[in-house]
Amino acid sequence: MATITLAYFYISIVFSSVYGLVLLWLREKTGSLLFPIVAHNATVFLGQLL
Repeated sequence: MATITLAYFYISIVFSSVYGLVLLWLREKTGSLLFPIVAHNATVFLGQLL
């Protein structure tokens, strides 16, 4: 049981890291914080719909 919980913990770290890197790339690509903020808010909004 603890092994499964630990595996989910590591998976969430990987997904959060990749998501953060995508938002960082978007910030660097556009030079603005507007697009990463909008992308983050859209992701949170879609998550609320599920």
